[in-house]
Amino acid sequence: MAARFTLIDAFHRSNFSLRPERQAKLANSRASLRRPLRHSSDRRLANCGHRRIEKHKNVLVKAAIVWQADWPSRNALFARSLLMRFHPNAVLIFVLALLFNPPASVGQFGIRDRTALGDSLNQDSFRSPSDGTENQRVILGYFRSWDTTQANALPWKTLTHVSHAFVNIKGDGELSWDRQIPSNLLTKIAHRHDVKVLLSIGGEGSGERLFEIANSTIKRKRFLASVIKTIKTFGYDGIDIDWEFPNATTSKAFHAMLAAVRADLNLHQSADQPFILSASIPASDWHGKWIDAKQIAEHCDLLQIMAYDFTGPWSTHALHHAATLASEQDLKAGGYSVSLALNYWLKERAVPANKCLIGIPLYGRVFSANKVGASVVNAPKHSQQPPTLPLHKIDALRRAGWRRLPGPDPWLRAPNQQSLVAFDDPASVKAKCQLAKDLGCRGAFVWALGDEKAVKPELLQAAFNTFAR
Repeated sequence: MAARFTLIDAFHRSNFSLRPERQAKLANSRASLRRPLRHSSDRRLANCGHRRIEKHKNVLVKAAIVWQADWPSRNALFARSLLMRFHPNAVLIFVLALLFNPPASVGQFGIRDRTALGDSLNQDSFRSPSDGTENQRVILGYFRSWDTTQANALPWKTLTHVSHAFVNIKGDGELSWDRQIPSNLLTKIAHRHDVKVLLSIGGEGSGERLFEIANSTIKRKRFLASVIKTIKTFGYDGIDIDWEFPNATTSKAFHAMLAAVRADLNLHQSADQPFILSASIPASDWHGKWIDAKQIAEHCDLLQIMAYDFTGPWSTHALHHAATLASEQDLKAGGYSVSLALNYWLKERAVPANKCLIGIPLYGRVFSANKVGASVVNAPKHSQQPPTLPLHKIDALRRAGWRRLPGPDPWLRAPNQQSLVAFDDPASVKAKCQLAKDLGCRGAFVWALGDEKAVKPELLQAAFNTFAR
């Protein structure tokens, strides 16, 4: 929330160690500053002194000087680009402020995050703002820019949020605009249905490019400026970062990028419409160990737990790629489960549950095996087969005689009993969502809304209804 700034706001109650006679002169100077500003140049100084003050924020990030001060609930920021006449007493106190409160050091993203004396600045500008919606249900669907579905054909009644995936990034750090993404049409249609739209950045194999941007000052600045320009131009409600995946080398840059994006979103948002920042996180410790749970919880409004692709063409055994639960035998054979993913992030890593969405795949996976848990024939050469199967094709398999196997997670077996397909149905979606809801999760997300035939509103409806109760 922007507010006007006066000189007395900046210099009031400064704690300098001065001799008594100097303290008396300083008190007189403060008293003179309480008088109305008579000169237009003084008013210009008052108006430009703080270009922007975020409500309850102690950190101001702008192209100017930022430093830690002892003044109550404010840090001073002075523009350097305007020529003006300064109030004589203001100059004196301003110089004293610089002497006793030197500028902060500059962090990786050009954000001044510590004072020269080592005192940490208040980190509120890097935290996700509270807008009173922290406990509202979220059902988010990824809408891929290359899909054939028209925006007006999406199952809007079962969605609260859409992540538009994925905007490309140029070599210089700027976002690349094309005919599919970003899209004014998508945001307008979504807003008519009271659905928020995030612009998704990253995707599979994106870690190298994002790391390259994070490590270059010039590219980083272009990237941040381009993000703000794009979401404002096309009406997006925020940004989704899908960095796949941070590792030992890139972990620090990943967290710094989230902090920088959060700070820029906070700086440019309006009080009545805060920007959203979400991030996708892996399901297990394999990649999750490089993610700082405390930092991502501070920076992000939503965290999408990618609770799928536990198995696939690389697997040696036929195990469900998004199993709700996993037995000891499944784990030994390389399986995993939604339950374990939730336990990892919510209990072991202590991520706030009300920021978390559980992931649901809207596709199946094929395995060359005669029963669930059996060894896959010719694994891992099985990767030559299509990695995923659209849900409408699974419906076709049913009609062709593939039989549903008993168990909590859906499987189909071929008539010749040589192939299996793992997938999700409304019952399994309900079970996963109920498990997540019981642990306090905010909602669910799906990958992905897909082409016209693959959109499965009954699965979204199952998730929507479960979290609505």
